[in-house]
Amino acid sequence: MAQFKFPLAPHKGATLKYIFKITLLMNLSFYSSLSASHSGGLIINGPPERSYIENTCPGKDNHRLADGTYVDCLTNTHAIEYERSKNWYESIGQSLYYATETNKKAGIVFIEVREDKRYLNRVLKTIKAQGLESKIDLWCLSENNDISKC
Repeated sequence: MAQFKFPLAPHKGATLKYIFKITLLMNLSFYSSLSASHSGGLIINGPPERSYIENTCPGKDNHRLADGTYVDCLTNTHAIEYERSKNWYESIGQSLYYATETNKKAGIVFIEVREDKRYLNRVLKTIKAQGLESKIDLWCLSENNDISKC
């Protein structure tokens, strides 16, 4: 059986150089994406998700569960996941899990909803197709931090 050899690392120093180059490229790619402009009403240079939570959560923000995970916002009735709308698929699972762990109703607050509403339409379609309308409440956060039903 042939032994696999890492093609870019003929000696120890090359491995470290390779890792450094990959890390540098990843960082450059990340920071350049932050400054990119985008059409469609999506806020690329918006504040971190955390700041939306701190400024709009009507309950306890960043509530730690027994397993070490965190509910973005915990109220008397809801376990709420704040999520940028482009990550809509993550918000469904997280909100349902947090609801299960807290015995509350699942909630999602969408940050940065595009004008074309493509991600909002996807999450609404999924929630309806899976019969989750009574299990998940969905709100949208406006540019001036007002929360309303989507």
